[in-house]
Amino acid sequence: MNKRFTIFLLILGLLMPIGLMAQNAGEERPGGDAAKREQWFKEIRTKKHEFLIRELELTPEQQEPFFAIYDKMDDELKAINDQTRDLERSVSKKADATDAEYDAAIEAVYSQRYREWMVESQAKEQFSKILNKRQMLKLKRAEFKFTRALMKQHRQARDNKK
Repeated sequence: MNKRFTIFLLILGLLMPIGLMAQNAGEERPGGDAAKREQWFKEIRTKKHEFLIRELELTPEQQEPFFAIYDKMDDELKAINDQTRDLERSVSKKADATDAEYDAAIEAVYSQRYREWMVESQAKEQFSKILNKRQMLKLKRAEFKFTRALMKQHRQARDNKK
């Protein structure tokens, strides 16, 4: 893995717990923040699509098949992250966790990157049928740029509230 991809995964991993906390908070209040959170994620996905269209210079013919694969990949990566975090958290909080439960949680944590890599590898093969080589090379960098822009926007919004 290259350095940028590793940094991207690290940033994504750091952001996911924040999202989970927001989700859990919304689930405690019926009709509360969960709906807002879901709407926020839809808006972010739409913004990410627009950003990737610009950065990769996707043609209208490329957009639909690309985003069908991309969104499926993104959902699978989120599921891996959520499952790993949930398992780790449940075993950590359990006072009487068995060795087998610890082993399962440890395996999940240490194999997470590999499982993510497998999902991305499969998507890469499919992307190669839609994107040209230049676009393929730019994809990871574009994802990283989007994440940085999102973090910067979040930081500015937070600082403006102070």
